[in-house]
Amino acid sequence: MWLTFDLFEGRVGEEFVVSAYDGPSVRTELVEAVESDRPGGAGPDGAPRSQFSLVFRGPVGPVLPQATHRVEHAELDPMDVFLVPVGSGPDGVQYQAVFA
Repeated sequence: MWLTFDLFEGRVGEEFVVSAYDGPSVRTELVEAVESDRPGGAGPDGAPRSQFSLVFRGPVGPVLPQATHRVEHAELDPMDVFLVPVGSGPDGVQYQAVFA
């Protein structure tokens, strides 16, 4: 699946389940979706997509490692996304995905 900003922009505040391939699954919330004004790489059809980033917030534990994880949403097809834990606090752990 070719992921674009349009797929996520209206889903801030919604739940996504992130599953480690060899470990636990955690329920996360999409807390940020930011589109850049810079063009990104070309997709399968040759059209460029905008660069964008997503931030998900999950529970304090378990913390998922930096890796490609299966991400699922009730209304979307499952997708593989490279996530990086970028911060933690009393509200949970934040994971970022960047698309160029």
